[in-house]
Amino acid sequence: AYIFYKILKDWKVDARPAWIRDKRKGTYEPTVPSIQWFNRLGVLVGVGPEEKLYDFDRSVPAHYTVPSYLKGITVPLLGEKSCEHRKLPSPAGPGSYVRESHDLVFSDTQVLRDSLVYTCNGTPAEEFRSEVYDLKGKELRDHCISVATGRCLVAADTVLTSAILDDPEIRLTFSGRSKAGVAPVDAFLTVKLPNEALRVFREEIFTAVRYNDFVLIDPLVMSVSWRLHLPPGYVLRAGPSDTTIRAVKGLSAALHCTRVEDGLRMQADLKFTENVIPAEDFPGIIKVLDGLLTASEQAIVLAKK
Repeated sequence: AYIFYKILKDWKVDARPAWIRDKRKGTYEPTVPSIQWFNRLGVLVGVGPEEKLYDFDRSVPAHYTVPSYLKGITVPLLGEKSCEHRKLPSPAGPGSYVRESHDLVFSDTQVLRDSLVYTCNGTPAEEFRSEVYDLKGKELRDHCISVATGRCLVAADTVLTSAILDDPEIRLTFSGRSKAGVAPVDAFLTVKLPNEALRVFREEIFTAVRYNDFVLIDPLVMSVSWRLHLPPGYVLRAGPSDTTIRAVKGLSAALHCTRVEDGLRMQADLKFTENVIPAEDFPGIIKVLDGLLTASEQAIVLAKK
């Protein structure tokens, strides 16, 4: 950061060094002056009327965008003899999201093949980038595969990745045998599509008793979509239906289902429009998650023509 600052000053660019304590560590108290609040240096750069704080944390992509954990924070801008506490803006952008897209095809009447596209941006991408920063080759590939096998695939046959360390959005593409349960009974097939992305999120945040507010670094959108292709000789007999769930201010969930000529399309959306939800409303978050899981994992029944 200091080298970057010196280069900009040599080029006569408006730049000021700033101590950083980001959202992942919490806020600092300006009335208690201590360098121990902060763990690194950043550079605030002014270009015309706009200012942008540059950070060199390993979670930041090479094609720089302001990371979610810096949006709206306050930083001390350093001068020769004093500092100025400056609240940073929250620049507009795509925000934080996780998206999964599943295209499911029967290889026979009891096995489903899944083509999965996983994309994330903002906080989830920053966390993933930090995890893989030092990985290369097979270690990096295996870590990426764990995204698929930890959610929906028995094993991944093919793996394609975007430039994880370079681009703000991370995109992983897999194909392989699905973990979806397929049960033949007489002239019927029963299919249950797992919503593991939502289930993993629920397990990560769940606690029986919560005393503090539920805090996200950035408002978050999670979206999982499925496209189920019917096997030859079968028709769709029954399946999930549209559902909307609202139990907490700042959080909503919905399942949308559409029957198409050769199958079924479903999309489950979970949207946090606020990044802080009071502790007393936390049971409502779990209620929303459980409701969306129940709705999206209902059995799909196929019948022979």
